[in-house]
Amino acid sequence: MSNSISHLPNNSPSSHHPKSDSSFKQGIVDAHAHFWDLSRLDYPWLDEVPAIKRDYFPKDYTDQIKDVPVAEIVFVQSDCASEQSLKEVEFVSRLALQETRIKGIVAHNPIDNIHRAIKELDILKTNPLVKGIRCMFKDSGRFLSRQAIEVLHVLPSYNYSFDICIQFNDLPNIIKMIEQCPDTSFIIDHLAKPVIDESRFEEFQQGMDVLASFPNVFAKISGLITEAGPHWSTEKLKPYITYAIEAFGRHRLMFGSNWPVLLLNGTLTSWYEMVDSFMQSYSNDERSQLFRKTAEVVYRLK
Repeated sequence: MSNSISHLPNNSPSSHHPKSDSSFKQGIVDAHAHFWDLSRLDYPWLDEVPAIKRDYFPKDYTDQIKDVPVAEIVFVQSDCASEQSLKEVEFVSRLALQETRIKGIVAHNPIDNIHRAIKELDILKTNPLVKGIRCMFKDSGRFLSRQAIEVLHVLPSYNYSFDICIQFNDLPNIIKMIEQCPDTSFIIDHLAKPVIDESRFEEFQQGMDVLASFPNVFAKISGLITEAGPHWSTEKLKPYITYAIEAFGRHRLMFGSNWPVLLLNGTLTSWYEMVDSFMQSYSNDERSQLFRKTAEVVYRLK
């Protein structure tokens, strides 16, 4: 496949997303970005999204972010073949030698296989870039297995958080998991991938209220243009971002791009400018909290 991304849609005319006047002196943290090299590792899920089935390196990221003031990047495991997950960490660690904005890695860990999970956690803890772990299950019931809960219980001893990437319909199982692990820090990726539909907005509100009721739960404002589809708009997404801010507050929310997956429906620039436009009514300190400080604290970037 061609390395060109010109065929990917951009449904965000600049007239609909005014350029932000925000100027964070320290820059922002992109708390959710991916890189991959298809010649090095296997990503079976990319067969389902051929538009982004190509290599993505930090240079591609830099070429595309334009004026977005990204100062630090948290790489989140990109769902390569499970047996290659440690190699993925090695790959990104090498990238970080050149792309010094990569300050953190959220690595894959097979939490429902406790012997392998602990063995790999002991390996990961020798790498200072690793700040947390993530494990993606199509069957959310696997998060509730005895072994998974035991692994989640030991994460604080490694000083690791756990990123949760699930579909919104999986929330009942996720809530049961969180209830059993009060000492573990959880981060909800992509606001739990809500169904962007006005008729189901109340369902989203209720889900956010329950998640926000746990003091050890944080969330990322990320991935929403992917969930909204090719015809997304500011008007469709504004209620979800606004309510997430109301439920969690700025101190438990962080900004993420979900690059390069977001290229399926938009650009990092349009996504950042849209979120920042919602924050214009807040103080610079409050905006910095969402765009930088929360991620710095949760992922221990300093």
